[in-house]
Amino acid sequence: MALRQTSIEPMVRSSRVWLSLLLLAACSSVGTMGQFYYEDGDFEKARGEFERAVEARPNDPVASFWLGKTYAELGQFEPMRLAWEACLASSLRYAEDIENLTAEYWSMQQADGTARAEATPADYRGSLAAFRDALAIDPGNTRSLQGLAYVFMQIDSVDQARGIYEQLIKDNPADPAAYQALGSIHLQAGRYAEAVDYVEHTVAMDPFDTEALRLLGFVYENLERYAEAVEVAEQLAALAPEDLAIWVRLGRLYDRVGEPERSELAYAQALALDPADAAALGGVAHLRVGLGDDEAALPLLELLTVLSPEDRQVWLELARIYRERGLHEHSARAQQRASGPASGQVDPEEAAPAAVVIDDEDGSVTTDGD
Repeated sequence: MALRQTSIEPMVRSSRVWLSLLLLAACSSVGTMGQFYYEDGDFEKARGEFERAVEARPNDPVASFWLGKTYAELGQFEPMRLAWEACLASSLRYAEDIENLTAEYWSMQQADGTARAEATPADYRGSLAAFRDALAIDPGNTRSLQGLAYVFMQIDSVDQARGIYEQLIKDNPADPAAYQALGSIHLQAGRYAEAVDYVEHTVAMDPFDTEALRLLGFVYENLERYAEAVEVAEQLAALAPEDLAIWVRLGRLYDRVGEPERSELAYAQALALDPADAAALGGVAHLRVGLGDDEAALPLLELLTVLSPEDRQVWLELARIYRERGLHEHSARAQQRASGPASGQVDPEEAAPAAVVIDDEDGSVTTDGD
């Protein structure tokens, strides 16, 4: 009997071990199978296993962590975030892993959204989806919200873009980009009175932002606040003296506020940068005409028929001057050009009228070839 009892004992012990293993497997098989499916790349089955595990053990950080990883592989980023929030509420065991993975997934979606928006041609639909996924991962992320608002602007969803920028300003009153964007939105709609406060805020936060200053000057001009527009243009000229367009704008504004001498100096600065700039030459010609100095204006206007043959006002002024000097054929030709198409390239030789010569002594008028 002793021998028989001894032979049974190992079997009993073995049965108890197997029973324990089976019980352990019964308790953890859902999570274990989920990890097996995850490692095998079958994320749908893994999700089902982990969801059942979390339902059975809501406070199990392991199950919540793996469920979040599975959601990420399936591109379901909001459920991923919620699963990891539940994991961290139970334990900080996976805190570092979750932080790193969250940053990685956000970076991937943010980069994807940016790349699609900047592609040629742009994929705005894909970009919107990527930025929304980035925000599902990190709600309220400023860069993702800015990206989303930018895409909305590109697809003319202006109201949605405006709502995002308003929220950005509410969250961060010192965000100059959001102020400038809102100013631009109002400008595009022609709402200059609404735009001015936003653009002024932008400039107040960074007085050296030349793009914001340009925008502010444009707003002031459209509101007919010319004295303030002049001040802004002077600031721009000091910040960017090599920018020809700024000097042309300043020349035009000085003329507008009745300072022709300063206007001419500003145009001279522009012409020093580019002696053939049509806008600057046109400004000087306009000054000469305004001062009644048609003699000085005439060669400039003739030059502009070559540099800017589509400018109707140039032809009209030429027609008037020729007519007043008795050059009726030239006047009629200039008038005809002024009445013709406003665009299109013209052969310079065909466009330019014959040179007009004014005798300094007797004031008689002739043309080359007369």
